[in-house]
Amino acid sequence: MPINFNIGLLGHVDSGKTTLAKALSSISSTAAFDKNPQSQERGITLDLGFSGLLVYDSTSFPDGEQLQFTFVDCPGHASLIRTIIGGAQIIDLMLLVVDVQKGIQTQTAECLIIGELLQKKLIVVINKVDAYPADQREFGGKVPIYAVSALEGTGISELRNGLKEAFFQPERNVTDPLLMYVDHCFGIKGQGTVCTGTILQGKVQVNDVIELPALGEQRKNVSSASMGDRIGLCMTQFNAKLMERGVIAQPGYLKPIYVVCLQLKPIRYYKQAIKSKSKLHISVGHDTVMAMPAEMQSTEVIFVLLQFETPVLMPPNSTLIASKLDMDVHSSSCRLAFWGRIAWLTQNSNFIQEELPKLNIFKRKQKVGSIQRVLLPLLLLLFFAKGTHQINVDCNELQMMGQFMCPDPARGQIDPKTQQLAGCTKEGRARVWCIAANEINCTETGNATFSREIPCKNGYHLDTTLLLSVFLGMFGVDRFYLGYPGIGLLKFCTLGGMFLGQLIDIVLIALQVVGPADGSAYVIPYYGAGIHIVRSDNMTYRLPRDDW
Repeated sequence: MPINFNIGLLGHVDSGKTTLAKALSSISSTAAFDKNPQSQERGITLDLGFSGLLVYDSTSFPDGEQLQFTFVDCPGHASLIRTIIGGAQIIDLMLLVVDVQKGIQTQTAECLIIGELLQKKLIVVINKVDAYPADQREFGGKVPIYAVSALEGTGISELRNGLKEAFFQPERNVTDPLLMYVDHCFGIKGQGTVCTGTILQGKVQVNDVIELPALGEQRKNVSSASMGDRIGLCMTQFNAKLMERGVIAQPGYLKPIYVVCLQLKPIRYYKQAIKSKSKLHISVGHDTVMAMPAEMQSTEVIFVLLQFETPVLMPPNSTLIASKLDMDVHSSSCRLAFWGRIAWLTQNSNFIQEELPKLNIFKRKQKVGSIQRVLLPLLLLLFFAKGTHQINVDCNELQMMGQFMCPDPARGQIDPKTQQLAGCTKEGRARVWCIAANEINCTETGNATFSREIPCKNGYHLDTTLLLSVFLGMFGVDRFYLGYPGIGLLKFCTLGGMFLGQLIDIVLIALQVVGPADGSAYVIPYYGAGIHIVRSDNMTYRLPRDDW
């Protein structure tokens, strides 16, 4: 079997990649040169195309072995970036095709970034040079650059020789379990279904059992090959419509992955912020799924935890590329956000309860404040010692904002109907449980909780008083209720001062000019809109009511 070397043709749409692949190739496949009817109708490449070139290289292979270049023609349209990423992961060498008349375009730059992060060897091909005179076709740079006209055949022989010179023996690991990326499936009448693809690792031999993990099926193959080879596996009793793209693997090798952790390597051209709990497109192989990142920072590197919306089949050492593909395809902004290799993964679907608690997640936090006043030297020390160790203090001496909260909202000490403290006395005081700020330990309890008397409002209900004044005020019932029996008897004897005294009392009570005789405050129910606290201090905590 010839030595196979995979060469990818990447670049912006209409740069001439398919025409160049046709000019370089001597063998075409069923998916080569835009044979798809939709591609022919639209005039652009919509899927990966494959073709080949058999060459004899006596320098590299003195024993007479043949070298086969397999050309992977990748789409160039912005909306097909998923297919471009999938094609770039199966190649050994990258041909970056540039239209000489248009230069570097948006997808040209994205393809260059993909090749850089996947560490692919690069050759630049300047296409359509027939538009310029022969004396203006000289190009040079730090990488090999070839000027060609794929349509007229100019410079094609020089490019083929350049490919021979650029050939290197890729490191092929045939001892790992079989993993093959499938890019096309089609049926052959009387034979079965042929799945074509590239072997990324391992090898396959006659009578080996292979698995289609996405479908949960196993088949025996009818060919043999090893890592790096592009092959077609013919399988009987298998419907080609069940899988267009996917993976074939050694049975039991691939399992659904729900969460991965990787070291985040940002792409410097991506201008948007990468935020936790935002949604990004994650590409691995031919698969692209949505994932939600959660940052985990350390002092020198950033690790990111990716939770996939749907489980993904991938080997443990995969390279993942994160992108923002819902951006405007006509924008010139880079959509590739970051990349990285998997450092940790889990196949446990119940990972939130069983796996995540095992991870030691460090979150960097910083608070900036200013000193408003100094009551005690110890209180000033709290601002500088925070985050280093716990400090034992008498929590009843805490006065400054942010040092404590009264009452402790977890204890249910507030009446939602009145927004007042439960157990409020007529003297307007209530003893409640409070909670101190982090790293403050109260000496009276040995923990962060302590009790304290704080002001409150309690007494007679204002709504009850008003109702009595309106309906029974002529008999002085409102004054008897508030603790004024003399005035109440006077109103009773004069029918509320011939209703004038009743009217005056209604106004005075409504304005709270007349209050309870014992000096306590009215308890006033809250009927307004729901409260959303924007800013509060230690004494302004509010508890949401059930009907808000």
